[in-house]
Amino acid sequence: MNLNLKDEICTVIIRILKETLNNDLKIFDINENTNLKSELFLDSIALLSLIAQLENHYNLVLIDEDAESDVVDSVASLTSYVESKLQKTIS
Repeated sequence: MNLNLKDEICTVIIRILKETLNNDLKIFDINENTNLKSELFLDSIALLSLIAQLENHYNLVLIDEDAESDVVDSVASLTSYVESKLQKTIS
């Protein structure tokens, strides 16, 4: 596992979340362990928006149905998922 890639992806996800949730006081507490649904209260539309922004940033396709799975439970799980997708495009 490439820690630099993982750290970069995590940073991008947190940046997108902070930009999206700029009126929420909890944005300053976002870290890799933050639960996207129970802590940030992201609904399916917000999760799909986050995935779309990640697709644009990394120029890859993330399947929409993954937004409903445990892949998007936390920043860490989403980071790992994006990293695995990127690794597949590199190989």
